[in-house]
Amino acid sequence: ADNSAHDSTDIVEFDYAVIHGTVFRDTNGNGVKETDEPGIPDVLITLDGLITTTTDLDGNYTFSTTVTGVHTVVETDPRFYTPVIASPADPRYYFSTTPNEVHLDVSLGSSRRVDCGDTPICYADIYEDDDTPLQAREFTVGTREAHQFCDDAADWVRIRATAHTVYTITTSAWGQRADTVLALFDADVRTLLAVTDDYKGTTDYSSRIVWKALKNDVYYVRTTNRAGLTGHHTDYDLVIESEEPPTIYLPLVMRNHSEGNEGNEGYEGNGDNGTDNHTAVLHPTGVISHTCPDEYEPDDTWEQAHAIVVGVIQTHSFDSDPRQYAADKDFIWFETSTLGWGTIIFTTTPMTGTQTVMELYDEEGDALIVSGTTRLVWAATAGGRYYLSVSPEDEFTSFGCADAVGYNLLMETLETNFLYLPLVTRSQ
Repeated sequence: ADNSAHDSTDIVEFDYAVIHGTVFRDTNGNGVKETDEPGIPDVLITLDGLITTTTDLDGNYTFSTTVTGVHTVVETDPRFYTPVIASPADPRYYFSTTPNEVHLDVSLGSSRRVDCGDTPICYADIYEDDDTPLQAREFTVGTREAHQFCDDAADWVRIRATAHTVYTITTSAWGQRADTVLALFDADVRTLLAVTDDYKGTTDYSSRIVWKALKNDVYYVRTTNRAGLTGHHTDYDLVIESEEPPTIYLPLVMRNHSEGNEGNEGYEGNGDNGTDNHTAVLHPTGVISHTCPDEYEPDDTWEQAHAIVVGVIQTHSFDSDPRQYAADKDFIWFETSTLGWGTIIFTTTPMTGTQTVMELYDEEGDALIVSGTTRLVWAATAGGRYYLSVSPEDEFTSFGCADAVGYNLLMETLETNFLYLPLVTRSQ
């Protein structure tokens, strides 16, 4: 990082020299440790590229040496203090406020001090810590909460649901590096009820789940950021609304048997049914920026998906810079009715530095909870159009042009073989 350190010299009467200092949270960003600025523990400090130590609970570190001459002190930026371009308009961009590497001319009997200042690139929202189901707070239905993926890429809340009530769970991705994925879990936090990425009509990579509770219980909602991006410009809002079924009084009619629509409760897709009873999305700004688009771009949502042909390789790239924008992702579509019944296999062959995650969606854009990394195998059970998304596995995946950090995508099929047996009739 490009910063300045505080270096001071004290004379001591010993046959060795001491190099010491403090790594501190530079709240005001002036590069000087103030009395009210706390130290940062567990930060790696290296002397001359060979000797290492970590700061203590107060952010302090100490080296001693019997060698005179020039020594080099290097600070490794602590977690979540990631170097980015500074912007006076947005303090969340500040990171280190002192140099990460300092050269000292040391003589025996001297004490040299090197302090290192760091400022987090963003500040945790008021709902942290909410990184696990155990930390999930109860969400007040009918309200809006402002979150961000500052230091982790997952936030949890829980809702107390009423049987037969329809709940609409919506995110609005305000930060240009935000691309939310919503997941709904049963009370056991293991049973996954629904997953959705971009809902129909969104242009900002926001998500929505519309779901009817089958019973009175507590349910859990997890919001994650695509590719695990954290830090600055990952802001999003979470809204959960409810719609109780109307009470209708009908005349009593006697019938010989009961009538009903069994099995039609539960997950109801992404809410696109021709009406909009949801809170309006107020122009969020999630952005995927293509610096080196492949021939299939734009294909960043399931509505932008391109068709894939069995046996024909497609070459794609992840070219959106995750340090500044949301991570790139690619969607393709295929029709099972034209492929026949059988097993469908998707394979990605990534270039160096590229790690992929594949996920399958139905014709409404709802996740089928089928995924893989470089290979996805799925047995089609119904005809229709389906979508496959391919995205970076994490925020450390390289980005750029297809010939350098892209991947090849191939779809193959295995036909299902039916075995016909002769009919044998036996006498009783």
